[in-house]
Amino acid sequence: MKPESKQNFTPSEDVFDEIDIEALPAIRRGLADSRAGRGRPAEEVFAELEERYRAMM
Repeated sequence: MKPESKQNFTPSEDVFDEIDIEALPAIRRGLADSRAGRGRPAEEVFAELEERYRAMM
């Protein structure tokens, strides 16, 4: 049985700096997307980024 996630977790400023705290919502969204199967293989992501980079050259 998995423990319930703590949705109302307030990180301590002693552990996290401001940038870390600002990133937490995006990290949570990414984890939720991953769990829901909305992710893409790394190879696809890197190929897309490489295409974008080459288009800028």
